[in-house]
Amino acid sequence: MNKPTYAQQAADLNLWREYVDPQRAVSDEDFHTMNLVDREAFIVESFGPEIVIPTVDDILIRTHIGGHFHEWGADGGVIRVSRADLRPVLEDAYDPTDPNWVAFVEIDKG
Repeated sequence: MNKPTYAQQAADLNLWREYVDPQRAVSDEDFHTMNLVDREAFIVESFGPEIVIPTVDDILIRTHIGGHFHEWGADGGVIRVSRADLRPVLEDAYDPTDPNWVAFVEIDKG
């Protein structure tokens, strides 16, 4: 399971306790008194900006392949790739701990 987002942690007291404030410096009452924006700001202030690691589906959505083939020009011809062709390559490369895991995959967004 991936780590919950800052928004999820800020919205749920149990996630807040697990990921943000295990020492319980913020009381339950204070947690409920703070609004969601203040709780998210507290998290950013404490841990820095949220790093969002793209999933395989995020990358597939951005390829503009849809259900069709996409063609990339290559020396001596054309490479035809479908979403079904690309998915196993991305799944093999997926690293949920590295926000730059997809950097090696050059995706033509045009």
